[in-house]
Amino acid sequence: MSKILAEVWKTKNSAIELQFSALLGSCRDLATGRRIHAQILAGGGAPTRFLSNLIVQMYGKCGSLNDAKETAKRMPAHDVMTWTSLVTAYAQAGDLDEARSLFDRMPEKNVVSWNAMIQALGQNEHPSEAMDLFLAAPLREIVTWNHMIVAMGQNGEIEQARLVFDRLPARDVVSWSSITAALAHNGSIQEARALFDHHTPERNLVSWNAMVAAYGQSGDATLAKAVFDRSPGWNTLSWNSILVALAGNGLVDRAREMFDGFPGSRNLVSWSAMIQAYALHARGDLALGLLREMDVEGIEADESTLLGVLALCGHLGMLREGVEMFRCLASDRWMEPGGEHYSCMVSLLGRVGMVEAAEELVRAMPFMPGVAAWTSVLNACRTHDQVEVAERMCEDALEAFPDCPSPYSLLANVLSRGICKGAASATFRRRSDQFMKQ
Repeated sequence: MSKILAEVWKTKNSAIELQFSALLGSCRDLATGRRIHAQILAGGGAPTRFLSNLIVQMYGKCGSLNDAKETAKRMPAHDVMTWTSLVTAYAQAGDLDEARSLFDRMPEKNVVSWNAMIQALGQNEHPSEAMDLFLAAPLREIVTWNHMIVAMGQNGEIEQARLVFDRLPARDVVSWSSITAALAHNGSIQEARALFDHHTPERNLVSWNAMVAAYGQSGDATLAKAVFDRSPGWNTLSWNSILVALAGNGLVDRAREMFDGFPGSRNLVSWSAMIQAYALHARGDLALGLLREMDVEGIEADESTLLGVLALCGHLGMLREGVEMFRCLASDRWMEPGGEHYSCMVSLLGRVGMVEAAEELVRAMPFMPGVAAWTSVLNACRTHDQVEVAERMCEDALEAFPDCPSPYSLLANVLSRGICKGAASATFRRRSDQFMKQ
């Protein structure tokens, strides 16, 4: 009887482990991943090495390097999968040096380890090191070759991508889609199209999406839409590709139709593409309206999207909306405003005539203001005839950027209108003479 019970318990545990492995493999959200991890621990006893490795992988994918390291620390022993998972976690967190150090210290490596490091180097803009590692790999599977094609294509090394593809001993659908995407991404549209239309024995969504994106980037939204319509299927990337293609080529209303007809869940790329399209075409109310909808749906805007909307507020002189967004960056959105955010805000204040407030913001920056911030205030001084602010800013700009030509050019325009006088004027003329003699 005891043997039967032991076998039943073993079978039950195997089924539970299988369920958890499926959940961990599909998890892309940190909070969900932590809940799954807690459920595993609540089952009593330490998780198996197999499950622990999947937990490390999950934390790496979800962007929590600390959780990945802590999980690995608690494991009584590491195998090649543990080491490879940590290498990938460090690479995904942007710490390529530590990823490479771990890879070099691995007591044993398999083809998955080599592929992970090659892929990490390619994704982090180290194509030469990726190629060196590829050549040093003791075993190259078709996945290894495909990673190299992608790495070379992502980093603009299109000739190297072609060379790897040409030397590939056997090709699969990923090989063909990877070289098509590499060619399209690097502007070889006609070659990519010829390959796509006449030579590729089998096409997957990667190659279809690559062609849609390529036509959009080349300015041909009509062909992008035609390829999209011909595609045998679509995923979120497909819809985002056509959305970006239409919006990026000025077809904002058609892009909005596609956005509203999105069949699945719209992700950050979908929302950002539409918001930035509105921002680019100075449709402020629609951009801000979408940003509010995005908040309601629980999708957090990224820094570039918020910067685009803030720049739009500055361009259109939308003071209330711009101030509200700038204030909520660090409070509601838990995002520390950077130099570009401050410059947008300075530009907005200057545009609406609040020149002294713009000056105050420049002086209150928690870091050294860039040239753009100073010149925004000086431009506003010129537009709104703010003599005293111009004099103060002239002197400070010259102190901050004695060797940069931009302030000199702008200050010359200020002086030509007779606005800036006194000490700042004398300082400018003296420094300008010195600068011209260099």
